[in-house]
Amino acid sequence: MPGNRLHLNFKVLGRSDLEGDFDEDTAVGKVKGLLSDSFPDQNLPQEFKLLFRGKTLKDEQTLENVGVRSGDKLMIILPKNETALKTAKSRFFERIGFVMRPHFRTEADFNLAMRNIQQNYDSGIKVMSPDDIERLANFSLSQEA
Repeated sequence: MPGNRLHLNFKVLGRSDLEGDFDEDTAVGKVKGLLSDSFPDQNLPQEFKLLFRGKTLKDEQTLENVGVRSGDKLMIILPKNETALKTAKSRFFERIGFVMRPHFRTEADFNLAMRNIQQNYDSGIKVMSPDDIERLANFSLSQEA
């Protein structure tokens, strides 16, 4: 026998909010499938996460088990767009190279410095100061103007 019906709201960053009605004993995985099927115009990917009260819900949990009530809002978290990430990273290195090239006497020294920057990118970006980030952003904006 189906449980109580819950009217739920879903927030997807950068997209329209969604809403739908589900039985309280519906598994989270089923909710995700129903959302994808019910809103084809949203192009939800195969794999996305649902968050409720800051916690990622597991597909096998039911709405009732996690404490979802009618009127609650759940967040839809989409996976990173790897292609866009790679493009942005490539563009970043291109701009860094543009700024750095005049400061090296030889192409070999420049290439060595760029390899080091690329190898240390992920850890290095985490330790950039707000001033470093601001300078980088200002430079990027001035280049696009």
